[in-house]
Amino acid sequence: MTGFHETAPAAIACAFGFGMILGILCSLKSFLSKMMEIPEQRVGRWISAAQMALIPFMFLSGLMTDYWGARGTLVAGSLLAGLAFFGLSLSREVWAAWLSLGFVSLGGSALSVGAIALMPRAFLGNNAASANLGLVFVPLAALMTGGFMPVILGQLEIRRALSLLAILCLVPAFVVTMTPGEAFPQATVPADPSRILGNPVLWLVSLAFLLYSPIEGSLGSWGSTYLTQMGFSERRADLLIAGFWWTFLGSRLAAAFLEYRFVRDAEPWVIIVLACLAAITVCGLAGTHHRAHSILWLLLVALVMGPIFPTLVGVLYRHFGDEAIGTAYGASFMLGSAGSLLLPPVLSAYARRTSIRTALRLPTVISLLLAGGGLALALSK
Repeated sequence: MTGFHETAPAAIACAFGFGMILGILCSLKSFLSKMMEIPEQRVGRWISAAQMALIPFMFLSGLMTDYWGARGTLVAGSLLAGLAFFGLSLSREVWAAWLSLGFVSLGGSALSVGAIALMPRAFLGNNAASANLGLVFVPLAALMTGGFMPVILGQLEIRRALSLLAILCLVPAFVVTMTPGEAFPQATVPADPSRILGNPVLWLVSLAFLLYSPIEGSLGSWGSTYLTQMGFSERRADLLIAGFWWTFLGSRLAAAFLEYRFVRDAEPWVIIVLACLAAITVCGLAGTHHRAHSILWLLLVALVMGPIFPTLVGVLYRHFGDEAIGTAYGASFMLGSAGSLLLPPVLSAYARRTSIRTALRLPTVISLLLAGGGLALALSK
């Protein structure tokens, strides 16, 4: 495959839809608190629970994708998310809001896994280039939605705004149904989940996910505080963090081109190189005392971190193919997300006891461990 397929609009719409859902969940707390007349802290716990529910729902959605096919999973996910937001707009009771947020998570996870399964056919084949290109649209949508949500919710009454968001969540279903059915990967006899879970490559990729997620999470959560401690104003720090994420996205686009044209079939070695560079750049971020150098190191971190996750997905593409990619990705995400649950509290506690600059040594060590995981993947081929 050398170019875009007719399923590309569907893959883009569904990846964008999942990113939009993530952005909405991150922006909803104060407005939902006012609508339900419940303290923000309590609503924040609801939203955190909905975000955590994505972890098991990803595995469930992976099974659905392999059994029903990507097309049915994507349509179901889009409809479910839209109906859930509409239900949230009508919620008067706590249980109804809880249920709606749960279905939002389930619909979002179906969009995510279905889009992942569709990307090789939609873009550049079973390789990391397809994942790097397709996974640009998830954070892009999250960033755009996070910027527009306060405006939308500020201009419209909260229930009307949620109804509008419900309609937007139906757009992926419309795009998918307008795409010819024969263009999608056809559901076949799915692989035995026990065979997939027994594959050592799955566990190595899950370990790499586990190591990667706290690195990205710590840099994302500490970035603004780190910059203000370096002497930047809060407004300037926010602009620099936005630059970090846009560089992160740009690096994925660059990686899609480079991996497709020059380093195909070498995903584990790419991971090793990127993880080693991440260790160097995070170490530079921790060690610098100059404001200008801190900006440079921050952008370099974004440049090398961006392609790591999609390149891991590329490993799954090569090893599991169309018939098992849903289950493989869902299982890897679920197993690897333990890193985002267990390690960040440890990192945050260490940062509170010392300083963020000192605490950045831990992501440096984790990056080196990630390089070791990439080496294990390379040797397992």
